[in-house]
Amino acid sequence: MKVVFNSGKNQRFHGNKLTIGKSYDVVESKLDDPYTYYHVLCDDGVERDLLANKFISLEVHRNKIINEILNESNL
Repeated sequence: MKVVFNSGKNQRFHGNKLTIGKSYDVVESKLDDPYTYYHVLCDDGVERDLLANKFISLEVHRNKIINEILNESNL
């Protein structure tokens, strides 16, 4: 599954670990009630378990970009 990093308010992984707006392959998804974690290969080459709520699906990301383009064309 592909997901896009969307750090939200916490940008602690910004920089050499993850890039906002970049897609990542989820190696494994883990449920640790009440949280879900994605096991992803970060930009620095290290695999990490990160909270799933820091990511959005590729489809949601694409729709967000399309809507931004459409809204800009209406200005």
